[in-house]
Order: sequence, then C-alpha cells, then structure tokens
Amino acid sequence: MLRPGQAYSQGSPRLHRISPCPHGPPGSSETQVVQAFRLSDSYFPYLILSVFLHALAFAVLFFTSQPLSTTAPLIHASKGFSVSFESSATGNDRQSRAQENRQGSSRNANDGGGSNPGLLTKSLGQLKQTIPYPALAASQGIQGTVIVFIALQEGKLAKLDLLSSSGYDILDNQVLQSIRAWQWPEVTAERQFRVDFAIDR
Repeated sequence: MLRPGQAYSQGSPRLHRISPCPHGPPGSSETQVVQAFRLSDSYFPYLILSVFLHALAFAVLFFTSQPLSTTAPLIHASKGFSVSFESSATGNDRQSRAQENRQGSSRNANDGGGSNPGLLTKSLGQLKQTIPYPALAASQGIQGTVIVFIALQEGKLAKLDLLSSSGYDILDNQVLQSIRAWQWPEVTAERQFRVDFAIDR
C-alpha cells in the first residue's frame, strides 16, 4: 500500500519520496521576469522626471549664486566717445577763453593772408556738411555749439584750438576728429569755424 507522497519503484521494494519541483510550476520564472520588467517600466517616467527636476534645481542655484551688478549706467558707452559735462571754469579760465575769442575774431577778420583764402571758406562749407551727428548724442537729446580756430600752412593743419565747447565731449570730439581727418586745399589761411548740433523737433 502506498502512502501519500510515495511511488512504487519497479524491481525494488523501496519507496521513493517524490520531492516537489524546486523551481515551482513550469513558466513561473518567466512570469516573474515579465512582472519585474513591467514594474520597472512603470517607474521609468518618474525616474526621468526626478533627474530633470534635480538638473533644473542645480541650474537655478548656480545662476542665482552669481553676483549681480547693482549699478547700471544711465548712458551706455559708445566706442570712441564719452558723455560728460564740462567742469565749471574759474575766473582765470574764463578770462583766458575771452582773450582767445578776441584773438580768433581778429584772425577771422584778417583771414590769414593766404594765397587763396576763399578756398578755405569753401572747404569749411563742405566739411560742415560731412560732420555726422553722433548717434549716442542724438538718442539722448544732446545738443550744443562748438567753435574752433583753424590755421592751415600750405594745406596742412598747423593749428587747431577749441575756442568754445558745447559742454559735451561727444560733440567736441566729433568736430575735432572730423577736422583732423579732412583733406584741406593747398592754401595758407586761418579761420574760426562754428558747428551747431541741433535736433529738429
């Protein structure tokens, strides 16, 4: 008589115990692997989202930790020019400037004794049409008048004096630079030159 869990072995009276399969029923391991993959797939979007949020937090901390400038210029710098107010002149400075203006007037009346001073007058008229209005000054509404004294020696710029400033370096420098770069006629003469920077309203 066989007991539960025992089987008859042919040719031997000994009974052998039937052990259950250690790996479970067929297909159980494959089922567990599939379930594991499904579980990892369900957590994959959360993993991506976590990585993204950590990267975003790091970027925010990095940029906010950089020092910020607390002062901003009221007028942006322009290459080759700077905007500044003319410092107040002392009594000696005003007296010296008045003397220069009187000397410039007498020079203008004599007109230099050049070979053909009319050429200088014509050349100055052409120069005046080519002097540009600095874009920075125009955008800021900066206006003014610049008066200079020019002396030519055989077509070469022998002397250039600023008799009256506009009060802004950007306008004064524009006039002086244009005069230095100008191609002058072959004359020996001198004259006072006035340039008005005005914005039409």
